[in-house]
Amino acid sequence: MIARELAERTRSTCLVMDVIRSLAIQTNLLVFNAGIEAARTTNSGCVAAAAYELRGRAQRSGDATRGVDKTIDSIRYGAR
Repeated sequence: MIARELAERTRSTCLVMDVIRSLAIQTNLLVFNAGIEAARTTNSGCVAAAAYELRGRAQRSGDATRGVDKTIDSIRYGAR
């Protein structure tokens, strides 16, 4: 019973992690587009600064999801 409940919670967590991972990827695309816009505009300093901040946040989100994935994998394989 406990193993089934743990498996279900792990699956639910993985679904949430997929959403977060997708958001990090989309944020990276936004950063790429912001970099292109920064190159085109006269106010490139502000756009570049925003892009830099977004890139850092996307990187941290990606790192966090990989860390959670490792934890989930260790729970999955440890519970068997």
